[in-house]
Amino acid sequence: MKILLSAFLLISTSTFSQNLAAYLDFQKRLRAVENDRDQQIYHLQPIKFGVTNNYILYQDANNNLQLFRDGQTEMISPNLTDFEVSDYLSVVIVGPLLYVFDGYNLELLTENLGRYDLTDSLVMFYDNRFQTSYVYYAGDKYEIEGAPINAPLLSEKMAANVMGYRDRNNNLMMFYRGEFIEVINSTRKIHYKVGQDILVYIDPDMNSLNVVKDYEPFEIDAFVPKSFEVGDNMVLFVNNVDEFKVYRDGEVEMITNIAPDGYRVVDSMATYWSNSQFFALKGFEGIQLEGYLPSDMYYDDGNLCYLDNLSRMVTYTHRQGKKQITNMKTGLKSLMGNYALYTLGGINDVSFHSFTNNKKLAD
Repeated sequence: MKILLSAFLLISTSTFSQNLAAYLDFQKRLRAVENDRDQQIYHLQPIKFGVTNNYILYQDANNNLQLFRDGQTEMISPNLTDFEVSDYLSVVIVGPLLYVFDGYNLELLTENLGRYDLTDSLVMFYDNRFQTSYVYYAGDKYEIEGAPINAPLLSEKMAANVMGYRDRNNNLMMFYRGEFIEVINSTRKIHYKVGQDILVYIDPDMNSLNVVKDYEPFEIDAFVPKSFEVGDNMVLFVNNVDEFKVYRDGEVEMITNIAPDGYRVVDSMATYWSNSQFFALKGFEGIQLEGYLPSDMYYDDGNLCYLDNLSRMVTYTHRQGKKQITNMKTGLKSLMGNYALYTLGGINDVSFHSFTNNKKLAD
């Protein structure tokens, strides 16, 4: 999911997408990197900007929402109140009006917005007038089954394509690709998390760890885990006897028989660290990257970027392996999709790494 920035607060921070990036230069002008080409797209400091996989949105100094794509800029909406982006969808707020934007068309979702939540393919929102919660998916609007009566849904957890929530009848519900799935009914608290296309939960009655995939729940461990994290169709967990395991593609395998000191899953990239060693998980195998825990780690779309113990930038992907990108002290700004933006040697000029080449951006 993309990061949305208030430009007047985070001057040196940048946002990115697959083949698109945006950043503020030292004069606070908005620049874009599109297919490895750097250009200025707005001569002033925007109020806010965000990047999807296909376009850049920014709020200009006159509160107009502008879109940049394929080297061109066009106005999407005047009198903007706010907006937010994800990889594929954006929402636009004008007063009490909530619109969803797919990159080409604005569609009105409600004229009386209460609250909303956004992921790559979903928009959950509450209509104050009708006092009803809805979820938008693939051009259709669905009333959320079992949502609170005359009150907004507040308990949802959302990932790219999945929404999980507790309904008013004590069901754990899952919305996935236009369908509402009743996962389990219990008056007890249910601990659950969601990933791109899965929902993972602890059954409070059977004390087991379970996953819902392809609309069906099944058990992946017979005991309550000590911890678990969810990514893109995978689950990492430490079981009741401290074994470190991964569920992926319908299989459960042990990574190590001793619990790590820590682990993290973001999208399709999983890392863990133990005894001052840092690993990336490739399939069911741990690949050691460093003999220490690095600083400034960034994850996105199967890419990993971090600073080593000499403050040099290092990248890792399952396809390309580990690569040292810089040879001097680096200020790592951020990573999203194909681009990592950074500075060298304390100089403000920004460079980018596209995971296939390394170019200097001109200010």
